[in-house]
Amino acid sequence: RARNAKNSPTEMLRIAGGPDLAALTAFIAQAAVRRTPILVDDVASLVAAMLADRLAPGVMDYVIAANTSADRTGDVLRNRLGLTPLADARLTLGSGAGALLAVPVLRTATALLDEVLAYPDRLPRTSRAIDDWDPELL
Repeated sequence: RARNAKNSPTEMLRIAGGPDLAALTAFIAQAAVRRTPILVDDVASLVAAMLADRLAPGVMDYVIAANTSADRTGDVLRNRLGLTPLADARLTLGSGAGALLAVPVLRTATALLDEVLAYPDRLPRTSRAIDDWDPELL
């Protein structure tokens, strides 16, 4: 039944989805409208991201694959969506465990980037930076 609706995300949700998938799709679309990054890590969230992108093209600019899963369907969906996961733990925990594990890493990366951008006079690094480094500074 769902094959006949493959060009219509709303029809796909009506035929093959439930209220939970419809809500997740809407949440992802709204987060992208607000320019908020979205972490996905399981099949349901990947499907919802794909449907949200079909409803509102450009959603995938805000979707980040947090982790891989043991489910092969997740690999197929990530490849189709062009997502490279942040980690490859092949988690089977579900409930967003991979996304939760990614949050501290993303916070640290953001803090480091903020620190680098706060001192633009230190940039850019040159290819001679290691030669110019003074070990006596330690």
